[in-house]
Amino acid sequence: MAKADKIHEARMQGMYYAFNAIKKDGLEAFAKELQFRQAFGCTLFNSQKELKEYADTIINRSMQVILVFAVATMHDEFGFGEKRCKQFIDRFNLKAGCLADDYLTWDEQIKIIEDEIGIKVNFK
Repeated sequence: MAKADKIHEARMQGMYYAFNAIKKDGLEAFAKELQFRQAFGCTLFNSQKELKEYADTIINRSMQVILVFAVATMHDEFGFGEKRCKQFIDRFNLKAGCLADDYLTWDEQIKIIEDEIGIKVNFK
C-alpha cells in the first residue's frame, strides 16, 4: 500500500504543478516546458533556472567536442595549419552563435548545405 500511496502523491504533485504552471504562464508555455523536461529527463524538483543552466552546459560542452574533432580532422586529413584552423573556429563560433540567437535554424542550415554543396544531411 505504501508504494501506491507514493505513486498517488507523485501524480497529485505533478497535477498541482501543471495546474499552477498553466495558470501562471498559459498552456503553450507549459507545453514547451514539458517538452524541454522530457528531452532532458528532468523532474519537477529541478527549477527552470537549473534546467537552463544544465542544458547550456551540455550544449556548450557538445559544441566544444565537435569543434575539437572538426579541427583535428581538418588538420590530419587536409593539412590545415594554424591560420585556416583559426579561420574555421571563428566561422564555427559565428554559426553556433547565430543558431543560439535564433538568427538561423538547423533546418535552414541543412537546406543551405544541400542547395549550395549538394550534400544531403539527415540526422533526425
